[in-house]
Amino acid sequence: MKIIIIVFFMTIAYIVGMSKFEQYMSLDQIKYNSNYQSYTINSNKEENDELYVSISGEVVQPKKVTIKEGTTLQEVIQQCGGLKPTADIRCINLNLLIYKSTSIYVPPLNLLVTKISINEASVEDFDSLPGIGQTYASRIVEYRSINGEFLYLEQLMEISGIGQTVFNKIKDLITL
Repeated sequence: MKIIIIVFFMTIAYIVGMSKFEQYMSLDQIKYNSNYQSYTINSNKEENDELYVSISGEVVQPKKVTIKEGTTLQEVIQQCGGLKPTADIRCINLNLLIYKSTSIYVPPLNLLVTKISINEASVEDFDSLPGIGQTYASRIVEYRSINGEFLYLEQLMEISGIGQTVFNKIKDLITL
C-alpha cells in the first residue's frame, strides 16, 4: 500500500512538474536542426538581443558593428561603408544571415592579377571592371579609337557616363 501511495504522489508531482516546465519552455524555444538531427532549447534570450560582428579586409571602414540576429552580411558591409573595388565578392555570401557574434574577413582579389591597360583593353576587358558595363566599355574603346591613347587615367572621366564615382571603383584596377 505504501508503494501505491508513493507512486501516486510521484505521478502527481511529475505531472505538476511537467506543466510548470512547459510554462517555462514554450514551443518556439525548441528548434529542430535537421542537419544534425537534434533539438536545441534556446535560453531565455530575447530575439532582439544584439550581436557583435567584427569585419575586416576589403571593406571601406573595417570595424566591430552591433547587429540584431538575422541581419545579412550585406547589411553589415553597408554599415562599414561598403566594399572596396578590390574586394573578391566571389568568396563571400552577401545573403548570409548572421545568428551569432563572429568575425568576418572580406578577401582581396588575387593580388597576382594584372591591371587592365586602358590603352590596350578590349570591350570584354573593360566590361569585367566594377561599374563598367557593355555600354561604357564600348564608349571607352570608341573614345580611344577617335582620340588616340589615354595620357592619364582620369581622362576616362571625359567619357559620357563615367564620373568620379565610377572612376573611384576602377582606378586601382587600371593602368595606362
